This record gives sequence, C-alpha cells and structure tokens, in this order.
Amino acid sequence: MNKFALTTAIAALIAGSSAFAAVGGQTSGEIVIKGTVGHICEIAVVDLGTNLNLVDGEQAARVGEITETCNNPEGYEVSFSSDNGGFMSGPLDAQSFYRVNYDSIADYSLEDEGSLVRDLPQWNAAYDLTVNVDGDSELPAGNYRDLVTVEIAAL
Repeated sequence: MNKFALTTAIAALIAGSSAFAAVGGQTSGEIVIKGTVGHICEIAVVDLGTNLNLVDGEQAARVGEITETCNNPEGYEVSFSSDNGGFMSGPLDAQSFYRVNYDSIADYSLEDEGSLVRDLPQWNAAYDLTVNVDGDSELPAGNYRDLVTVEIAAL
C-alpha cells in the first residue's frame, strides 16, 4: 500500500468513528430554571390624630390605620405595646384607661403586650386600630396621652 492510500484509509477510519460518536451521543439534556424571592416583613402605621372624649367615653374610635406585608411562608406576628401600660397619662398623674381593638383582638388592655399571629403571608393587608374608653367625669382638665408601638416579625 502506498503512503497516500494508507493516509486515506486512516482518514476514513477516523471520519467513520467521529460520525459514529456523533450518532451515539446524548439525545437530551436538562436546564434548571430557578429564582429567588427576598424576605419582606414590614408594617406601615398611620396615626389618625384622633382626640378622644375622656369624659363621655368612646367605643371603637378609630385612632390608626395599619398595613401589614410579610411574605414569610410560616406566617408572622403583629404585636402592640404601650409606654404607660394601657392608660393615657394626664395632669396630676391622672390616668385614663383604654382598650384596643384590631382585627380579631377585641377590647384588649395593653397592660400587657398584645399580639396577633398570622399563619400565612399577606401583602398590603389593611386594618384599623380602634380604642374603647370608659368615660370619667372626675378627670383633671388637660391633655392625656400614651404611645402605642406596633411591630411585625416573621415567625
């Protein structure tokens, strides 16, 4: 066999095995499509500036609007606390007690911290915070106030 014929035969063998490899290769593949959602757990609190009638009393007086957003799959908790332990402080150390209402929380004294657990995530869920005040005609004249803090936390 001459050198040209041998080279041609080797080239044919290589070409044949390459063609065979291409025919016998993979017939499918996989691509994973994925993404991520970041953690969001936030609360928007609007103080309505409501001035309560402490002499005659109030029932379900709207004092605030609260919007909850938390995308935690296990849910979240909204908690309420009072600087004064559930009463408005006034002149001469006078106290006017109140109770809060919020979604399923009804007529609750903030003498102790109150909370509400949501089992599922929610987005832009809006609720009113209202208060009940028993009237007291023997309170000293002046301004009464308390500060309520509202917090949200993922479970």
